[in-house]
Amino acid sequence: MTFRPNSNSRTDVNGERADRVTIVMPDGESVPVEIVTGGSNIEFDLADGTVSAIKAIYKTIDGISHADKDTTSSEATVIGVSITGNTNGNQVKYQVIGRLEDSSFNFPLNDPLYLGNSGVITNVAPITGFRTKIGTSLGTGAIQINIEEPIEL
Repeated sequence: MTFRPNSNSRTDVNGERADRVTIVMPDGESVPVEIVTGGSNIEFDLADGTVSAIKAIYKTIDGISHADKDTTSSEATVIGVSITGNTNGNQVKYQVIGRLEDSSFNFPLNDPLYLGNSGVITNVAPITGFRTKIGTSLGTGAIQINIEEPIEL
């Protein structure tokens, strides 16, 4: 039995990351399958201060807070984009990877997206502080989250 990746082998299956592969059986029969390779792309944590929806966030000792390009490396290390907002000590839902839809997204198709100040997602690449790529615009109403490590400028 052998495994052969299919074209476009990464996909989402009920919010989980999966690989599409073809299993070739000893008798030559090909069987297409999807192998789930990760957990959900949605997570929850407590707000450390007020957290607004649709903001880049980072992990603090007490929960999550708005990330910022002009502070420390820790605060520029984005872990996701908040889907819901909340006040200090209350639960916030956020997404760590994949397609995120929101009517506030109005970036040109395929523009790279970066961390700005106070959790703002922008298509303007920073020239000071840290450059943290958050993902790519999918056009009006959607982005593809694919977070990279911050680069100090």
